[in-house]
Amino acid sequence: ASAMSGDRKLGFERHSYTKAMDWYREKPVYIPLLNEAARTALRLKFRADKIRVRQYCQGREDEIEDWFLGLKMFFGFSSFRGGTVFLSNLLKIELPDSHIEHEANLDDYWNLPKVMMNENEGLKYVRDFRRNEIFFRSRHDIKIYGEVNPMIRLHCKAFREVFPQASFFHMVRDPRDVVRSIMGRENLGKKDPMKILIKPAPTDPYYDRWPEMSRFERVCWEWQHNNRWMREQVPHCTRFEQMITDYDYLKEKLLDYLEIEISEETWVRYVNKPRNISKKHKMSHWKHWDKSLIMALGDICGEEMSKYGYQI
Repeated sequence: ASAMSGDRKLGFERHSYTKAMDWYREKPVYIPLLNEAARTALRLKFRADKIRVRQYCQGREDEIEDWFLGLKMFFGFSSFRGGTVFLSNLLKIELPDSHIEHEANLDDYWNLPKVMMNENEGLKYVRDFRRNEIFFRSRHDIKIYGEVNPMIRLHCKAFREVFPQASFFHMVRDPRDVVRSIMGRENLGKKDPMKILIKPAPTDPYYDRWPEMSRFERVCWEWQHNNRWMREQVPHCTRFEQMITDYDYLKEKLLDYLEIEISEETWVRYVNKPRNISKKHKMSHWKHWDKSLIMALGDICGEEMSKYGYQI
């Protein structure tokens, strides 16, 4: 079966949710019960997928183990709007005998907030479901399996534990560009069905402040929270800005690390034809933000920014 047929196994046409949310976000109408309906649908889908994957894999444990042992694997983790579409498209089209995914399935989306409250939920999800789900969804004649997937960013520790043979990297992007892009989308906004589930854990320094924080501040918090967690769990880090402006950087920091060959000519072609660009922004470029926004971002993200060489 092809990669797309694997997606159909789980009832997920690639990017269909993103397309639907893009359409809804751009419309002036707000549907009050849609968020609750979306959460219910995601919860029921995950329940059904667990049954389907378990039935498919039952009695095939030795086959699954042998398949993973013969497979070269990598996982790239990043926040939303971190450049994952660019990199996943570059890799999936240029690597033969491979199965490369961006957002692999909607079950990742549903399970993302759970690990914010309980780290053990990450291991439970990856070990008890996601490992077999990869076998279920993938062609079995491939030599490379990889994901550059923002939906599993908080599960990075669990993926490293469950797949010790794989390679892992953390891709980071300047929070000013990330926050500006997200503010033009539904994330943590009125139309985000997951908004009610995404919040700091009681041990987080921002837990008490959360009810009074603006959406802008919450988006800043999510960037620093997610990237801090990824940085602490995944030592190998790359900066998106340099990956799309400096081929030598991309080759040294990522391609050589993954033992993958992609020519400079191919890289140039992809850089010159970017996809998934925000067609319009609701915020001006961060160079024109007023002082209050710069101060808010610096207060929340400044310390984490400095870890990657970004400066306010």
